[in-house]
Amino acid sequence: MDVEKYLTKSKAEFGLLIKILGIIGFSVILILLAGYLFIRIRAPHMLEFSKGIVEYQVKISLNSLDGAQFIKGMNGCENILPVKDSSIVFVSCLDGNIHRLDYEHDGHYRIMKSYKAGEVVTGLAISADGSLFAAVCDYPIGDWTTKGGKIYRISSDLSAKEKVTGDYPSMNGICFDPDDNLYLTTSNFNYFRPEGQVLRMSKTIAGSFSQPEIYIPEAGLANGLFYDERQNLIFLSNTLDGIYDFSASEKSLNEVYLKLKFMEACDDLCTDISGNVWMTDPGMSTIKVYNPGTNRLVRFVIDGIGQTSSCRIRSEKGQKMLFITELKQSQRPTSGNYDGRGVLVVPANSLLKLLESILINNNREQ
Repeated sequence: MDVEKYLTKSKAEFGLLIKILGIIGFSVILILLAGYLFIRIRAPHMLEFSKGIVEYQVKISLNSLDGAQFIKGMNGCENILPVKDSSIVFVSCLDGNIHRLDYEHDGHYRIMKSYKAGEVVTGLAISADGSLFAAVCDYPIGDWTTKGGKIYRISSDLSAKEKVTGDYPSMNGICFDPDDNLYLTTSNFNYFRPEGQVLRMSKTIAGSFSQPEIYIPEAGLANGLFYDERQNLIFLSNTLDGIYDFSASEKSLNEVYLKLKFMEACDDLCTDISGNVWMTDPGMSTIKVYNPGTNRLVRFVIDGIGQTSSCRIRSEKGQKMLFITELKQSQRPTSGNYDGRGVLVVPANSLLKLLESILINNNREQ
C-alpha cells in the first residue's frame, strides 16, 4: 500500500513538473514572439540581411600568423590611419590620445609620440597638404552620444590642435575626397530608431572649409568612412546594417553588403586594390572581408586579439599589410571595458592563404 501511495504521489509531482515546464516554455515562446514583433515593427532595419552570399569562417591563433606584429602600449584603440607612402601610422583611442607609430631599426613598429587631444578621439584623416585631422570629443565618454565631438586640425608634431567645427553628436568617421572636401558621420546612436547623416565640408579657394552641410540625410547609425581612390568612391559603414558607397558627385547610397546574422555589426572599414571590402565586427569580434566579385564573405576569428574596431591596408615592401585596432581585450560584445591594448599588423595575404587552403581541402573532399 505504501508503494502505491508513493507511485501515486510521484505521478502527481511529475505531472505538476510537466505543467510547470509547459507554462515556462509557452512563456518563453511568447516573449520571443513579442520581441520579434517589437523589432519587426519598431526596428525593421535590424532584420534586413544579404542573400546569396557564400560565407566561410577561419579560426587562427595570433601566434601562428606569419609576419604578424602586435604593437601594445595603447588603451581602447578606436581608429587607425597608415599614412600613404610613409612608415608612419596614427592611432586614435577612447582615452583621448593620438599615437604616432613608426619603424624601429629592426623593422618593428613602436610608439614614437603620444598626444592627449581630448577625452575621446574617433576618426582620423589626412588632407591633401598632409595635415592630420581628428574627430575629438572634449567631454567624458558618456557624453559622446549627446554632446558629441568636433573636428580638429592636429599639428604635425602632435603638440597642439586647432578647432575646425563645433560639436556633432556621436561624431565618428572622417575622410577626404580628391578635391580635399572633408566628410564626417554623426548620429543619435539609437539602435531602435537610428538617425544619422554624412556631412560634407567643402574646401574653399582660400584653403579653409565651409560649415558642415548634410550630404547624405538618411545614413542610419553612420559609423566609418573610407575613400577608395581606385574606384573614386567613399565607403560608409552603418553599424547595424552593413556597407554602402557613394560618390562626391551623387548624394545617394548604394548597397554593397548587408549583414548575414542578427548579432553581426559593422564598425570601421577599408578596401584593397583587389576590390575586397575589409570590415571590423564588434558584434562577433571578428575581422571580415567581402569580395563583391565572388559574393563571398570570410570571417577571421583571431585567438589572441579582442574586439576589433578599425582596419586599414597599406602596401609595404611589396606586401599588403593589414592594420587592425583592438578596442577591447575581451571578445564579448557586452564587455564594457574599453581596454584594447594596441594594433595588430599582419600581411593580408597570410589571412587569405588560410582561406585558399580551406577551399582546396573542401574541393578535395567533394
